[in-house]
Amino acid sequence: MGFDLMPLAIRLLNEYLGLSPMEALQGATKHAAEALGLPDVGTIAPGSKADILIVEGNPLEDWQALERPVWVIKEGQILWAKGG
Repeated sequence: MGFDLMPLAIRLLNEYLGLSPMEALQGATKHAAEALGLPDVGTIAPGSKADILIVEGNPLEDWQALERPVWVIKEGQILWAKGG
């Protein structure tokens, strides 16, 4: 799933399926990676690829924080930074 669809996916999982924000985020990251047999993505852990999205705000309190990226990191390298 591309990042541009992540906020919508989280919203749908939360609002229509009744998942908590944490469950929705894990469903779109950790559990999706597990289902696809990708053990080195979907979590922040030693040995993982370090694909990380840093956002303004807390997506556990406001899913729309996912629409306010600050940094996009892929395999440990900054691909995009707000204002830079």
